[in-house]
Amino acid sequence: MVKVNRKEAEPMKEGYVDNSFASLYYKEMGQGMPLIMLHGNGESHEIFARLSELMSRYYRVILMDSRGHGSSLMRGDAARGELTIPDMAADVVQVMEFLHVPRAVILGFSDGANVALETASCYPGRVSAVVAVSGNALPRGMSTASLLEVKLKYALWRGLEKVPLPRGVRDKAVKSRQLFGLMARWPRLDKEKLSCIQAPVLILTGRGI
Repeated sequence: MVKVNRKEAEPMKEGYVDNSFASLYYKEMGQGMPLIMLHGNGESHEIFARLSELMSRYYRVILMDSRGHGSSLMRGDAARGELTIPDMAADVVQVMEFLHVPRAVILGFSDGANVALETASCYPGRVSAVVAVSGNALPRGMSTASLLEVKLKYALWRGLEKVPLPRGVRDKAVKSRQLFGLMARWPRLDKEKLSCIQAPVLILTGRGI
């Protein structure tokens, strides 16, 4: 068994990385090998609160909110555009560049797993390893019933956007359309794309009892 030395805790740091499309929130803690944690659809970095505290004793943990999620904000025309897995993967690399992280292990849950695999596929030199928890390679990776429900809700919110609505309701319609669209249209990790991944990948999934 490999023994990992526990390090003294480093002060937590947080901030934003800006690009033309989003203002990306990040938080980092600990020291050592970089470990990026990516949350799922409609969530934020806070889902890793307990795990990140544990892992920061051994690794440099980097948490971030995907664009359109948590404390990360969309900018300009992108605020009402579609969310895509490739854009989120590009955001991960931009945060890495800002924090001077040449390579990292990426752990992702649900859509975060899809973003992790997309990053490893499109930027193989930046990823040391992937831990993909409950992800899917294609939208049809969901059950037929779940995918149908997602597509119906995506169409519903798209339709509501075209109706005159109070600002708060309209903003909710845009947000909901973006989140359901992310599941209905992405990821698109076909065999050719997955073959571009050079890093070792651990895939974890489970089934409810």
